[in-house]
Amino acid sequence: MGNGNNKFKKIVKTGIFITGCCYAFNKYVSSRALLKNILNKANGKKYEWKYGNIYYEVTGQGDDPILLIHDADVISSGYEWKALVPELVKDHVVYILDLPGCGRSEKPGLDYTNYFNVLMIRDFISDVIGDRTEVVTSGFSASFAVSFAAAYPDRVSRLVMINPPSLDILKEVPSGTSKFINMLFSVPIFGRTAYYLIVNRKNIEYQLEENCYYNPFKLKDQTIDAAYEAAHYGSGSGRYFWGSLQSKYLNMDIRRSLALLALPTKIIYGKQLAGEIEIAKSYKQFNNRIDLAGVDMSKKLPHIEKPQETAALL
Repeated sequence: MGNGNNKFKKIVKTGIFITGCCYAFNKYVSSRALLKNILNKANGKKYEWKYGNIYYEVTGQGDDPILLIHDADVISSGYEWKALVPELVKDHVVYILDLPGCGRSEKPGLDYTNYFNVLMIRDFISDVIGDRTEVVTSGFSASFAVSFAAAYPDRVSRLVMINPPSLDILKEVPSGTSKFINMLFSVPIFGRTAYYLIVNRKNIEYQLEENCYYNPFKLKDQTIDAAYEAAHYGSGSGRYFWGSLQSKYLNMDIRRSLALLALPTKIIYGKQLAGEIEIAKSYKQFNNRIDLAGVDMSKKLPHIEKPQETAALL
């Protein structure tokens, strides 16, 4: 009996020690993550949405509004469009937002879905822009915009998708394993520790170099720092969005919505991004009205590597 009690006490002490270490680690990372203040919020505005405040910026002149929606990734934010905006402001009023759960927007602890983001885009255009809008997306966010444009065609004047995701990937649905992973990242202390270990600066730098840039020498430290900050705003609350993305909660089969699109639509792809031309052609199979255009010497982020060339194709 005594040995059993001793073992139980040892387990409890070990658990308390591990929990304390994780808590201290989380506090340390949170305290240092935003020190460089790359994603300065001074020039931004706040849209008080019913599910959490949305950070956005507006600039430019002209009669035609354009909404830029960054890739659906915790390391992404409106900063992604920094190089492209100067190419657009002469002819457009440019709106750049941070998706809910990402960047400088609020990151409520919930399961993020395609429909959730469709509602946000609808409300943002209605309440903030107030007019039919050209929508430009990057990466996975194309799936939200296609669903939105199909449901609310009167609110979108034109749709441009930069390197949209595979239609086959979007068809995948959450499994028991993925739901369990999502649950683990919702655990207050340990979920935050796991998230911080995944979105460390080295992993972010590797992801940008390998997947996003054709010429890694163009990748600036400031861009890495901005991605790191985006993932750490909200003291680790980005883990809810990350968990939803990894667990496929954000997936939606958009083939039917794609076929319904009657507005001007274009896909811009990085010519050096493996498989992207095939993905672009698969979109066109469901809607032959979609125009395709490639940007040479670029991968996932042509609007960063080749902003002038990308702007010319918009």
